[in-house]
Amino acid sequence: RFILFVWIYLGLATYAAAQTEIYSPNFNTNGATSGNNWRVVSSNNCDGGFLGAQNGSFVINDYEGTGCVNGDPTIDGANDNLIEIGPVNVAFANCVRVEFRVEAAGNLEFIGTPGADLLEITTLADGVPINVDFNSGNGIYGNPPDRFITIPPGTSNITITITGGYQSLDETYTISNVRI
Repeated sequence: RFILFVWIYLGLATYAAAQTEIYSPNFNTNGATSGNNWRVVSSNNCDGGFLGAQNGSFVINDYEGTGCVNGDPTIDGANDNLIEIGPVNVAFANCVRVEFRVEAAGNLEFIGTPGADLLEITTLADGVPINVDFNSGNGIYGNPPDRFITIPPGTSNITITITGGYQSLDETYTISNVRI
């Protein structure tokens, strides 16, 4: 019985240790464009809109990106707007997972249509992309389920990049619950 107790205790202790949060960006200062190891690297906007921290999330609303030319599907929704989270040191951890939530709102258009809207979140392990989440318009997957990305063993640093562009005040992507 004692051995069984020790085995269960160690198993639960290992499980609890595996659930330790290594890092979460602080998006609590409304309007902020940088914080605890996250920053807006570049942005381009022609007519207002919002890009920054808001109520614990990161929000991109009516921020055009490259060219700011409405109606051109090769330009609208381009990737001038770049947010970078990290790098975050995970070399000490045995099993690492990245989590985040994306919420889409508004009349988001698909790539290849006039006024196309785009959100791309890339997870990099030691500078190498290991996962790309892509959302264009409401129809591809609108509000996707929360994402859970397992990081390859032996990874030293995690970086998450977010790029996006949107064309109208009613079009918003909200990124929240980012955790490593």
